[in-house]
Amino acid sequence: MPTNDQIESAFIGNELRIHAEYLSELFIQAIQKKQLIKSEGLLSAFTSSNPSNVREIGSSGVWILEFKFPDHGRLVEIQQKKKKRSFLTEKDARELVWGISSDKKKKKGKNADWYTRNVYGAQNKLIGRLMYGLTDIERERIISALKKEI
Repeated sequence: MPTNDQIESAFIGNELRIHAEYLSELFIQAIQKKQLIKSEGLLSAFTSSNPSNVREIGSSGVWILEFKFPDHGRLVEIQQKKKKRSFLTEKDARELVWGISSDKKKKKGKNADWYTRNVYGAQNKLIGRLMYGLTDIERERIISALKKEI
C-alpha cells in the first residue's frame, strides 16, 4: 500500500507536468501574437517534444519545473522592462511641465512581455489545482497506478 507521502508526491508531479504543458501553450501563443520570432530558436524550444523538465529531487517530495530556452528570448523582455522604468529626463520634465514637445517622436518599443505575464498569471491556477485537486477519486486513481508500478 502506498503511503500518503508517495500519493501526494505522485499527484504533485502529475499536476506540474500538466501545468508545464499549459505554460508551453501560453508561451507559444504569446510569442506568435507578439511576433517575437526572428530565428525560430525561441519558439522551437517550446514546440519540441519535451520543452520542460519536471523532476523530483531525490525522494524528498520537492519538485522542480523548469523550462529551457535560449537566453536571448528572456533578455528581450527584461530589457524592455528596464526601458519602461527609466527616470524622468530633463527633456521629459520640460515636456510634462511646460507642454513643450520634443522634436523627435518617441519610438514605442515592442511589447515583449511573453514570459513573466504568463508564468505569474498562471500561478493561481496551479495553486488551486494543487490545493483542491487531490480528491478521493484522484487518490484512488493514484493508488491503483502506484500499485501497478510495484
